[in-house]
Amino acid sequence: MKILPPILKSGNAKKIFTILLLIFCALILLLTARFIFTNFKKATSVDPNRVSELTPKIDIASIKKASQILEQKTSQIPVSKPKQPSPISTLSPSPTPSATVSSSFTVQIQNGTNKANIVQEIAKKLEDLGYTIKNISPAESQNYTATTIRLKNKAENNYEEIKQTLYPTFANFVKENLTDQSTVDIVIILGQ
Repeated sequence: MKILPPILKSGNAKKIFTILLLIFCALILLLTARFIFTNFKKATSVDPNRVSELTPKIDIASIKKASQILEQKTSQIPVSKPKQPSPISTLSPSPTPSATVSSSFTVQIQNGTNKANIVQEIAKKLEDLGYTIKNISPAESQNYTATTIRLKNKAENNYEEIKQTLYPTFANFVKENLTDQSTVDIVIILGQ
């Protein structure tokens, strides 16, 4: 008969074996973690002696040479000149009714911006073109995001002229129809 220690005689052998196995696994995990940590630290550290090897060196002469080659190559690329717009032909001997002179149109200007004196500047520009300014007033709100140009059918051809006149100051435009019952031919609502 074998002589067993008293702790094993009591039937706790499985529990002890499990505890020893857990301690052994924990030691293995700790040793593995230490090994990984030290190798990771070595892999991520920068050796000051190798920094100069890893840093790219800028060679000014090479940059100048590459720049010259690039200039030569781009100068050899054929560039097409923009087409000149063809002149507008005027085949009809008499003006059409829709191409009415701007001076015969009446204009109402509404300020839809938060700029106080802008309306007078625009009115002056339009008067210089021959438009008759009938009314200057604030718009329903000062939050217009685009300049709205409302025209009666007979004034449709003047949209581009008005737009070009306003363009340096205003860039976004909305074109709308104006009813024939309106007291003016053109309504301009200035917007941001």
